[in-house]
Amino acid sequence: MPEETTTEFAAKDIMGMQAVLANSISANDKGWDELSENADYKGGRLDMIMDTEDFVSRTLDNIEFTPDQKKLEILNVQKEFLSSTMKYRYEELVRQAEQPGEEFFRFPKALDDVDAFGDPTVACDVPKKYCREDSMEPKFASIQMNYYRKAETWIPTDKVDPLDKMKPYNRIDSKVVSIHLGGCEIDYTMLRQPGNQISCRFQHKIPEKAKTTREPLFHPEEEDFQIMIRRCARWNPGIDKFGSWDRSGCFVESTNPEETVCKCSEFGMLAILAEKIEAHQVARDELWLQIFKYLGYVLSALALIFYIGVIVANRKAFWDEFHPMMMQMAIACFVGNMFVVLTDIESVRDDRHTCTAFSVIIHYSYTAMGVWIAIICWAAFMAV
Repeated sequence: MPEETTTEFAAKDIMGMQAVLANSISANDKGWDELSENADYKGGRLDMIMDTEDFVSRTLDNIEFTPDQKKLEILNVQKEFLSSTMKYRYEELVRQAEQPGEEFFRFPKALDDVDAFGDPTVACDVPKKYCREDSMEPKFASIQMNYYRKAETWIPTDKVDPLDKMKPYNRIDSKVVSIHLGGCEIDYTMLRQPGNQISCRFQHKIPEKAKTTREPLFHPEEEDFQIMIRRCARWNPGIDKFGSWDRSGCFVESTNPEETVCKCSEFGMLAILAEKIEAHQVARDELWLQIFKYLGYVLSALALIFYIGVIVANRKAFWDEFHPMMMQMAIACFVGNMFVVLTDIESVRDDRHTCTAFSVIIHYSYTAMGVWIAIICWAAFMAV
């Protein structure tokens, strides 16, 4: 059997395994969901994808080139993903990288390659020089790049590195791309150098800018944010039993409402994690609690009105300063309580300007009440 057919057999093995993966992950959604609910198989589709990628990497490493063979390139378009798999003699990659404009692999080579998957898309630049130059091991660089159609719906978003500051209520705001480098001893110092990092431009699934500051929204036509912040992240299989999202090795180079550019010195599954703003839902009070609340408001109002009326009716008989001060305190408390009651009206809550005005009055009334209490205490102390 001719020596060069080992490359052909390896290419068929890779494409065959990827075809099996495509058929498996695209069918029986209910079965996959049930499997993922089992504590022992929470990896689900993601586990199968990573196993297939490991198989492809091992197969590439085992390919032996003929003396005159410089490279192997496999482009596989399946229903659920687009895969570009390559193996090069490292000398050939270095020669290419030294040519102006040829320092990176472009994946996909054209956005037309992923039109079948629809928007949003992703484009990555992968450096060709990543092997340790001083390593004595043979250098046959292998590169695996995969673009998945619906992986963002399969990978859990609530699993994040517990040592990281990412919050667990994220969503994947882009397509997922998987990049693997191998075939030699990888020089991570070289991959961290500016200009030689893995660079991916992700289009957002929610095309809006992230809210990074607290801003009052007084008008309905103003922007209503869903996204608090976006982060570049990679799926790290070394965390927990089945892996977790990890920000280490990746950072945001630039971002706008439509897309984010990530730079990474680590490889694996890459995507944009968007921390969503969770709408705060206020639960309605139980009926018995509402009855007691409004009963308390009514009794408080009646007591304050009675107290204020007594002081006003007997103002000529009360000559000390304590009664006028306590009347002012009672008036402030009454006004504050009444505006608190009015805030339970739906039309008041729905109007931002009215809410702002009511909150100012409530704060002023209770502050005035507190000041009058302090003055009364001071006057009582001085009168002793």
